[in-house]
Amino acid sequence: MLRNVALVGSAVVVAFIAVPSHARAASTITVPCTGNNTVDTTALNAAMNAYSSGDTITLAAGCTFSYASAPSWPNVGNTLIFEGNGDTITATVSGFRFFDVSSTGTFTISDIVISNASDTTDGLAIFSDGTTAIHDSTFSGNTATNHDGGAVAGEGSGSMVITGSTFTGNSAGTEGGAIENSSSMTIINSTFAGNSSQDGSAYIENGGTGTIINSTFAANTSDEALVNQGGSLTVTNSIVAENAGGDCAGGVTDGGYNNEDGTGCAFSSHFQNGNPGLGALAANGGPTDTAAITASSVAHGNGSTAVCAAAVPAGAGGVDQRG
Repeated sequence: MLRNVALVGSAVVVAFIAVPSHARAASTITVPCTGNNTVDTTALNAAMNAYSSGDTITLAAGCTFSYASAPSWPNVGNTLIFEGNGDTITATVSGFRFFDVSSTGTFTISDIVISNASDTTDGLAIFSDGTTAIHDSTFSGNTATNHDGGAVAGEGSGSMVITGSTFTGNSAGTEGGAIENSSSMTIINSTFAGNSSQDGSAYIENGGTGTIINSTFAANTSDEALVNQGGSLTVTNSIVAENAGGDCAGGVTDGGYNNEDGTGCAFSSHFQNGNPGLGALAANGGPTDTAAITASSVAHGNGSTAVCAAAVPAGAGGVDQRG
């Protein structure tokens, strides 16, 4: 602030001239990979505590950040972009979750593996009641003991978009082995396999609005893979099959062009019924493992090209999970 001082007679007139302030430019914080876990986790902790709203945290490729105690990370209450570059963040003990996005937060995370987080709470890899986007990531072995959403929980008035990601081996003691949602959530080009829960082995819609496009739910155990419990859940251009506890329960809206090997989802529009002949999760191209189909599969060539071509979040953006 500058002051302009002028003398008028015997009076002093002080005029304040405002100098416009410049917003701080967003920066990128790179977390190095030294191969020393103590050094690397300390650097990641420091980055999570040092960033300002709008910044990007980028992990140097080739690292596993292994936590034997709760990381000292603040809740994401502003804007943060987190780029994993194929790295893994994992827990070796129970008792904490990794990312917590508050209602004021806008969080985008990509190209990361988050594994083995466990605690008696919801959403052990990511809990969000803000605005969250997850891209090209893998969630494995996360456990919500006696709670909901083994890997991810979307709650409150928030929204979440998940693209190109794989959820495998996650579990919840109550609802949503991989994901519990009571907010607004869209899942595109993603795979759910080997997840388990008492209710909704892969995904439970718990009063919110869920949209699933171009995704695969297979080989999930212990209960129906998709459960709608008091919300709305629409499935389009997807495979829901080979789930030990059944495919769907609670009423799923058929968006068309789906494949099921039973009748629980009650798909009817451009519907293919039968075993899709999926392979095991494997590196079939792209940043995450997928379950491939063969040319002889009942699902092969029977999806909607219009849905595949439509831009995200209305469609698959012209690609499948492999990119």
